Amino acid sequence: MSRYWSALAVVLFRRRFLVEDLDSLVSRWLKSDVENARSVGLWVSLWLLAWNYLDGSKRPFLIELAEINLRNHPNFSERHGDMFLYILREQVPVDRFFDVIVHWLDVYKRNSVVWCDLYLTAFSHRITNELLDVGMIWVSGWGGTVSAWLDIWRSLRPHMSSEEQVEIGIEWLNRARWDLRIWPSVFNDCGLLVHRNTRQIQKLVEVGRRWAGAQFGNRRSRDDVRRMVSYLETK
Repeated sequence: MSRYWSALAVVLFRRRFLVEDLDSLVSRWLKSDVENARSVGLWVSLWLLAWNYLDGSKRPFLIELAEINLRNHPNFSERHGDMFLYILREQVPVDRFFDVIVHWLDVYKRNSVVWCDLYLTAFSHRITNELLDVGMIWVSGWGGTVSAWLDIWRSLRPHMSSEEQVEIGIEWLNRARWDLRIWPSVFNDCGLLVHRNTRQIQKLVEVGRRWAGAQFGNRRSRDDVRRMVSYLETK
């Protein structure tokens, strides 16, 4: 471990933490190890510490270091996602980091708000085949614990057939947490999208009945689901 990181740990441990100490240690360690960091995860953790505690005037310097580090170290840590979000919130053009963000999204698929925020940011900026593929894999097997799944699914729907949209929605309804606030919205979307597919209609009726009977959500959402179940039964 770098001697600068060790010195920083001592400062924090003894609770004699001063911004001036952090400024000196971080600037020296991040800059000296930016091209040959032995631990990418450690480097990113210290970068995030600097971002949160140093003066805002240091942020252009930290963004420049992040670009150099990413060029020299194609491997990621999970915490790179936090780094990308901080950088983009500074109104940095998405193009500067678009390719590495898409690569990170592919490597670190997660049920997390960070992953979802980054995906939606990248998708709103530019739609590429790689980004579409990453999103399709994610909505098909992930997102059962995050409400942002609905936003990503809706963003991707113009790129799917109606049957594929409903199939992915049904799979999510069965694997997702039933206490998620978006569950009734996903169910009702599927009910409106389904067309003359008896198998899909039957699956929606079954899962809708079970959800409403389990007393999740509020009374209004349960009534909405029951009405959709009744509508589907007439198809």
